Amino acid sequence: DGTEAVVSTQSTGSFKLYQHYKSITFIERRIYTQRDEGLIVALSVLFLACAEATLLKCHVTGDDKAVASAECEEADKKCSGPVFEEFTGIKDADIAYACGACVEAKLTSGDCAECETADCNAIAAGVDYKCDDYVLKEKVYTIATTKTTCQRLNATTATACKQPGTNATLAAHFTDGGCGKCIA
Repeated sequence: DGTEAVVSTQSTGSFKLYQHYKSITFIERRIYTQRDEGLIVALSVLFLACAEATLLKCHVTGDDKAVASAECEEADKKCSGPVFEEFTGIKDADIAYACGACVEAKLTSGDCAECETADCNAIAAGVDYKCDDYVLKEKVYTIATTKTTCQRLNATTATACKQPGTNATLAAHFTDGGCGKCIA
């Protein structure tokens, strides 16, 4: 019977060792689970913060006609706005700055432009300058008493004014007043 007692003690010891192993494993699992839960919560918060930060910002014309940067709706992936032509200014003043695409006809005509980065539809107008207007009398051009205000972008420092040459015609060469370069 002495042998049975040893076997019994060994099986009891193994059983206790097994129980100890199970409790450690359970504790380790619980620690990893809590750590994982914390990580999941942290990643969720980070994801939501990033998702909110990825909304596109565009310049938008308000009800009072003021233009300011604004956050767009989640569905908006483009900004749109009027086209600025160097020396003559905004091509169509009726086109508003907006989140979203241009009206197709205005996009096709070149009066409206689209872009896809933050505040990309902003137009930084520069300092205006003036050019002489010309009048055609008896086949001779003379400087008129009026001047045309010319507009340029902020990055443009050059000025360009049209002046009549020997082959100039008023309708073909002096559109938009005297602003800009001569049409060839």
